[in-house]
Amino acid sequence: MRLTKCTHIVIAVVIALLTGAFCPSGFSYASSDTPAAAVYSTYKFGKAENFINIGVQPMAMPEVIITETMSRDAVLYDMLRKMGMEIRFFPFFKGSDVNEFLLRGDLQVGVGGDMPAIVATSTDKVVVMSLMQYGFTSIVARKHMRIKDLRGARIGYAFGSNAHYALLNALSIGGNTPKDAHLVKLNVTEMADALKARKIDAFSAWDPAVTEALITLPGVEVIYNKLVSGYLYCRKDFYTSRPDAVDAIVASEIRALNWLRRNKNNLLMAAKWALDKQAAFSGNTSPLTPEQIAAIALNDLIGMKTDPSLPMDEFAENGMLHDEFDFLKTIKFIPPAASLNTVYKNFEPSIIERIANNPARYRLNEYRYR
Repeated sequence: MRLTKCTHIVIAVVIALLTGAFCPSGFSYASSDTPAAAVYSTYKFGKAENFINIGVQPMAMPEVIITETMSRDAVLYDMLRKMGMEIRFFPFFKGSDVNEFLLRGDLQVGVGGDMPAIVATSTDKVVVMSLMQYGFTSIVARKHMRIKDLRGARIGYAFGSNAHYALLNALSIGGNTPKDAHLVKLNVTEMADALKARKIDAFSAWDPAVTEALITLPGVEVIYNKLVSGYLYCRKDFYTSRPDAVDAIVASEIRALNWLRRNKNNLLMAAKWALDKQAAFSGNTSPLTPEQIAAIALNDLIGMKTDPSLPMDEFAENGMLHDEFDFLKTIKFIPPAASLNTVYKNFEPSIIERIANNPARYRLNEYRYR
């Protein structure tokens, strides 16, 4: 996707707003953001060299559909067993949490949105292997509310996420600035309830939170969409020391995508797995059906692209990843000295190319899910 010249100007305005050019002392972010979940303290990662720990996000669509399918991939376990290795899946609420455990060495592999992926690769300690999401983040508000009406509104958002970026972009398009709205930090799982309780007037988030709100809350609608992406990535030292294991994991993703696209029953089964995982992790049962989850998936990577190859052209000027990198600098999620070239060179499109060109070696057409 290419941003228009007009949109690029808008982003420049957003950056100016964030760097303080238009931010008076009254500009503030309210916060109810919770610290890292207590559940993480119960995780036993182990330090054995034969363990591969992967951090996944059950509350993000369609990533959870893909990772739940991968976690049931008997071919993946067989390939890793022959290497003397074992993979274990650990659930996290958001990409920044995945990054924390990945960068300190508890995880070898992680799943995160475009913002966490850029932050992680800017450290030069992480390599991005493949695409995991290619869909939309959205602003949900009460019906008849438009972008220009966000002035004075209380808006939920997850700080530093692609939904945060989309919200600031939407505000500027509507002729508003961040100081014109009351931005409320929330976890994505809290947003629909906050909107229902009228603690906020709108929120910016990704699925399934968006679809859940549309299904369960009368009188709300999507007023803005922005294309975003998500990725599968790993520690650079793991990539260097065990490229065979990296290839096996990426092959499992490609295999999962192929299997999910083969017929509707496969996708519905995986949607049920995803709903079960979300309920087990969050303690809450989603109001969505497997059919609704499948529809979300088909509007994202599973339905929109034929393969999970990396969108390297988005690093060019005006590209999505280029502008998100600049945004992350303005909110100090990455240091001023960080280089876009460092991020770019840590996206490795050769991994997908190598695997796709050797389907028999990587058993891409062998489907055994348990």
